[in-house]
Amino acid sequence: MKAIKTIKAFIIAFICMFLGLGLVACKDSTETKIDAPVIELNDNVVSWDQVPTATGYEVTVGLDTVDIQETSYTINITEEGSYEVSVVAYTMDEGTKVRSESSNKVVYTYSKPKTYKLDAPVIVKNGNNVDWAFIEHASSYEVSINGTVEEMVMVNTYEFDKTEVGTYKVTVVALSTDPTYTKSDSSNE
Repeated sequence: MKAIKTIKAFIIAFICMFLGLGLVACKDSTETKIDAPVIELNDNVVSWDQVPTATGYEVTVGLDTVDIQETSYTINITEEGSYEVSVVAYTMDEGTKVRSESSNKVVYTYSKPKTYKLDAPVIVKNGNNVDWAFIEHASSYEVSINGTVEEMVMVNTYEFDKTEVGTYKVTVVALSTDPTYTKSDSSNE
């Protein structure tokens, strides 16, 4: 009976020793657990709240991933299409990057802004003036004489003051400060 108690005690001690070594050898996984960010998209900016213990973030837009330390990222894409966006938070633990699960996913869609060409002015010679109708969405007009830009004007008339005898070809191009509108073709001569 004494031998059985000794064997039981030895077995219990042996089990406790292995459990103790196992606990010492195993690292507490909660030390390096990191929460996944929750992202939102406004226009072309994806943002999220700071993740506690995170030292950086991997932002993935489509197939491209960038590594940043900020809690927002401006998407600069020039090719039309829809792009899935996600963020992974990470921290460094003994030289190893420990990553969170991926954030929720959002979709960024880019389409090139539509542009419209301004109507070309139709000029009329009126004495020493060249006149044209105002062009909708134009903010100024570029007046050229014989192919050389002479002046930028904000009105729809140009006083022609050349006194040398000769032939002068005057053209006008409508311009806009609104990026939705591109410059017009040249006017008639």
